[in-house]
Amino acid sequence: MKMVEQQARLSWHRVREGYKVEALAISNRLRGLLPAMLGDLLDALSGH
Repeated sequence: MKMVEQQARLSWHRVREGYKVEALAISNRLRGLLPAMLGDLLDALSGH
């Protein structure tokens, strides 16, 4: 029975690690887009 529990724990660990990698990738994408979005917003607000 211990082997099944170990496999389940390992599977959950892999899922959790996948979510962490995905969250980091999303935050990096947003960080890359944010300056461009803010620049467009500032241009629109200043009337250019």
